[in-house]
Amino acid sequence: MIVTSLLVASAGLGVEAEAPKARFAPPVQLTAGGSEHTGILYPSPALHDVDGDGALELLIGEIFGTITISERDPEGPATAWREAQSMKVGGEPIKLNNW
Repeated sequence: MIVTSLLVASAGLGVEAEAPKARFAPPVQLTAGGSEHTGILYPSPALHDVDGDGALELLIGEIFGTITISERDPEGPATAWREAQSMKVGGEPIKLNNW
């Protein structure tokens, strides 16, 4: 009841509400190996320096427990990454049990 009264009173006084401020930049489509980075179900991306070389790698986990890794393409735009590879441990792709 009080909130409604305040809104009505504000509207009657000629007070205009501020437009919400954007918190994030507009989304961009990432590319990997020159193609759009698509086909991953429920992607969970993260940036991390996996190999300790000072450059961030793009890690993407998906619903089936796999993780792909891509290095940034230094010759492309900021959204370009090299071809995604399965992240491996001991020569085998990582497979996390989500169920």
